[in-house]
Amino acid sequence: MLDFPKIEFRLLSIQKRKVRIYIFFHVSVRKKFKSPLPLYINPSFWDTKKQEVISSYKLSKKINENLKIIRDQLEKREEIEYLNDNKSYKYIEKVLYSKYLIENSLTSKS
Repeated sequence: MLDFPKIEFRLLSIQKRKVRIYIFFHVSVRKKFKSPLPLYINPSFWDTKKQEVISSYKLSKKINENLKIIRDQLEKREEIEYLNDNKSYKYIEKVLYSKYLIENSLTSKS
């Protein structure tokens, strides 16, 4: 049996340059949302199994901490069960990103 909501972080590219980290948010079996995070990482520093940045990267602690915050905040949102479309998900995403990622200006692209 699958547990929902399920949150995953992945890279969609394995190129040898910085690529975006994506969040995959599965609300139910039929409802899932995908969106890019404003974070960039070289794929050689990404641990696919753990879905985090490996410790040898200089900003790994900061990025992993923010990924954890995003995961926790998404899981705590009461509106999650009422998500019907991509527009409502984008709103929640925008609030979380602006609060936890953009203000901290991690590896956000300028």
